[in-house]
Amino acid sequence: MKKVELREENLYVDGRPFLVRGAEIQYFRLNPENWEEILSNAQKSGVNLVTTYIPWFFHEEEEGDVDLDGHTHPSRNLRRFFEIACSLGLYLAARPGPFINSELRDGGFPRWLFEKYPGTLSRSAAGGYCLGRPCPAEGEPVYREKVYNWYKAVIPLIAEFQDREKGGVILFQPDNELSSAWSFGLLNSLYDPEIINVYWPQYLQECYKEIEILNRHYESSYMQFSQVKPPRAFPGSPLEKKLADDWMNFKRRFFADWGIDMTRCAMDLGIHVPVTLNEPVAGFFNHGDHSGVGARIKETGLPVFTSCHTYSDRLQDWEGCADNAMSVRLNRSSPLNSVALAMEAGAGCYNERLRKSDINWDMLLRNNLMDGLAGSVVYSYVNGSSPLEQTIEGPEYWPLAPLSAKGETNRLTEKIHTFHRFVEAWEKEIASAKCPEELNLAFTPGMRLSDFFGTYPLMGSGGEGAPGGERFSAEPKIDRGEVAFSHDWLDGYEGVSKQTVKVESSAWRKVREALVLSVRLGLSGRMVDLANPCCPPDCHTPLIVPNAGCLETEAFDYLCEYIKSGGTAIFTPMIPQFDLYGNYNNSILKLLGAELTEMIRPAGGEILDYGSRVVQAWGGQELSVHSWMSVYNFSRENKPLAFYKGKAVASSVTAEQGKAVVAGFEALYNNGQSVSFWKDVFEKVCGISPAVSEKNGYFSLFSRKNEAMHFLSVGNAAGTLEPGIIRCAGYEFLLELMPHEGRILIFNMPVLDGKNHICYCTSEVIPLDPERSRLELHGAPGTQGKIVFSEPCTVCLNGSPVPLSKEKEGFALLYEHTREACLISIYE
Repeated sequence: MKKVELREENLYVDGRPFLVRGAEIQYFRLNPENWEEILSNAQKSGVNLVTTYIPWFFHEEEEGDVDLDGHTHPSRNLRRFFEIACSLGLYLAARPGPFINSELRDGGFPRWLFEKYPGTLSRSAAGGYCLGRPCPAEGEPVYREKVYNWYKAVIPLIAEFQDREKGGVILFQPDNELSSAWSFGLLNSLYDPEIINVYWPQYLQECYKEIEILNRHYESSYMQFSQVKPPRAFPGSPLEKKLADDWMNFKRRFFADWGIDMTRCAMDLGIHVPVTLNEPVAGFFNHGDHSGVGARIKETGLPVFTSCHTYSDRLQDWEGCADNAMSVRLNRSSPLNSVALAMEAGAGCYNERLRKSDINWDMLLRNNLMDGLAGSVVYSYVNGSSPLEQTIEGPEYWPLAPLSAKGETNRLTEKIHTFHRFVEAWEKEIASAKCPEELNLAFTPGMRLSDFFGTYPLMGSGGEGAPGGERFSAEPKIDRGEVAFSHDWLDGYEGVSKQTVKVESSAWRKVREALVLSVRLGLSGRMVDLANPCCPPDCHTPLIVPNAGCLETEAFDYLCEYIKSGGTAIFTPMIPQFDLYGNYNNSILKLLGAELTEMIRPAGGEILDYGSRVVQAWGGQELSVHSWMSVYNFSRENKPLAFYKGKAVASSVTAEQGKAVVAGFEALYNNGQSVSFWKDVFEKVCGISPAVSEKNGYFSLFSRKNEAMHFLSVGNAAGTLEPGIIRCAGYEFLLELMPHEGRILIFNMPVLDGKNHICYCTSEVIPLDPERSRLELHGAPGTQGKIVFSEPCTVCLNGSPVPLSKEKEGFALLYEHTREACLISIYE
């Protein structure tokens, strides 16, 4: 029996680390005559895992007639597709839904399900069924019965392929993007009889234990939990907001439990390989609710982990790098502390007009790996097609993919193959390497909900001139007009229009901006959900806490314990002082001896008040601040770090065993002065010593290291033609990259079977033999390369002997990259 394990942050297959070099290949969009050619060329391009959706509608057109062997059409012969993959030694990840999305018209559901059994459709707050794409009623017995019947048909075949000598199924994914077909929101779905009468009251009882506690919270007089009904409109008062918060958090819990229920069903039917829940609670929870779902999984002890998507929705500049880092680090924020994996990674798109540039692949795949993922699945690996009656876009699907519909290769295949060869060559070493934890980034689920519902004024009544009461506030306004009861979350949050929820002033944006800043500074770390933390409060990695003044009670408790135990917290742009319901919580203020004395409004609120506020920093920097600023007095020992008109708007303060930096403005990267200021704060005040840096600020940096070696993903995020200066592992050197090129550099690399070492090489190195005496050196044509050996040796470059020059760091060779890889042979 094949043994597939989750060990810490890696997959292991038969005792060996397994970094995923994946390809999503959707057999149902391909001519079965081409399956073998496609799978063979995928395998030749370095793919070790083929993932595929298994659409329910495609295999069960009529209820009760499930075709998995091709008896109605050869393209439905799933057994043959799996057999071909196994014959090539390819591993498989099976994704049988029931919801799969994949841009299919009904999300992969058979139309008969909803037409014959309308109770399988979920209801909205208005009482009717959801419009548009069908939203399944995942709590209703009739829906679960039909899903289980589908599983009973398809899972025995999947399970049969788990224990093949070559290849076979090593991962299973139930459903997709758990959220009832993206319908997560306040009023969109789950207003179904079983939910309202069973699951919702059970949740309330689990949370509150006693009805008296709930009544105190709601200021109500219910006799039993079943009397509490879900909200039917957006909250118009603090009490209504409490009910709305509970309903939203119930939905998060319900979707996690539905994923767990499907996992248990699959295991009962024979699945024994690890299970992944792909980007759970997608849509509303951008990049997924990994920490919340992970906490629920952890209670079960099941071999389940969550996985993410990393799509290049923009160029891999600083914001593009940060967006993907957000996805990766949210995945790694799960308290499971298990495998993190991109089940979908892409720089393309299913639609020709929306496809992105192939220039993004270099940085995307390398940054994913060096930021802590156990691999990526390229989605989609093949340009397929579907009849228009089956899909919402098409008929073509994913043009200019690495393989054509006939399996033909292209330049992108070559690019991805080079990356796969690198990962395969260094698999064991990379798997044992960990990401440094230099600066962790705090967040909570309530931050996303506060953007949705609004937050409470920090000072005063919330009228004109008080944060929370006028147009310069960070709090969104609820659109009280017509509410569309649909699941179209792409057109602005449900009930809150794009015009009224300003992304540039939301609580979640503060988190994102702090991440952009840390990526710009090359700082590695985790994201930490303070309500479901992935690390204990006695973890002393500095923790930046962007916030809008309110957090969950659990977050207050965590932060106080963290500081008391010796941690360093960076609060920006304020110290939290309310819970999510507007109740005052001064625990952090008291711990720091802090008192909020003034809020300084942004420019633009008065005649001739234009531009930004100019803040003078203690390091000599001038900062332009466009947001509200907080001013605090401290009773404890403190050191001012920045001033506005003589008032300290940033200070460091000691508290028991730990300390805090309180910056009364947002932590963001908007120019060189802001970068310089925050670099000083992190390094000189918080004591962060970055493992890597780039002197000119041109290149993104993501790294992993083990006891012997250091791996560094370097990407030209600035898109410059100028070289950068890299500092890593005690070395400093010039590096040339073409715009948006990415490479993984290796430091202290053993060669000649350990008899010599490469101190560093500015190329991406692929060894060609076990002793590492023959190496391929990859880089963009025309860029200069450099390799430095720790000991003198004889070297041939492309078959010709070349001399080494003695330098301070070792024995060096300079060369120029060409279209073909440079070949180095090393002799003692």
